Amino acid sequence: MTLSTVLLFCGGIVYGIIIGLIGQKLVTSTVMKAAPRNEKEARIMTRRITVRWWLRLFLDMVALFVLFHWVPMMLGAALGILVMQKLFIIKSIKS
Repeated sequence: MTLSTVLLFCGGIVYGIIIGLIGQKLVTSTVMKAAPRNEKEARIMTRRITVRWWLRLFLDMVALFVLFHWVPMMLGAALGILVMQKLFIIKSIKS
């Protein structure tokens, strides 16, 4: 393992954390709104959350596809994205 490989991996982790934060912000901006008052608002909110979740998944796929040729950086980015998603789940459970 060379220094350049380790640096690429660390850069990938930072890149993945940034992408994870953007995806988390995308989803939580819809989730944190006030509770729906009727069934129509609940359906609209469910649709918005679902669309934002798919957008986050697409963002993650594009972010990893960009790093296709740099495997250590791609693995680091995948790890960073995964860590951010797990932190979001833990944060949601605690609150």
